[in-house]
Amino acid sequence: MRALLFIGFLVCCLAAFDLSQGITIAMQSRCPCRHSRSVQPSTIKKLDIFKQVNCPIQVIAVLKKTGERVCVNPKMRWLRQVTQQMRR
Repeated sequence: MRALLFIGFLVCCLAAFDLSQGITIAMQSRCPCRHSRSVQPSTIKKLDIFKQVNCPIQVIAVLKKTGERVCVNPKMRWLRQVTQQMRR
């Protein structure tokens, strides 16, 4: 009887672990930025540029003072100039 309880418990744990792995993968496949905002270039410490299959180009800026991560509109003129300089 104890063996059956242990096996049942083990099966439940493995099923829960497998489901949690699937949720993690599904959450990571979403676009990191849903909304973007305008940011002055002088306030940016770092830029991270992401390209995913199902998402447009995503640009995340880390602000100097607060360290906050902010999604930036990739169509902004100054940002297009920066990315063109990076390509050279």
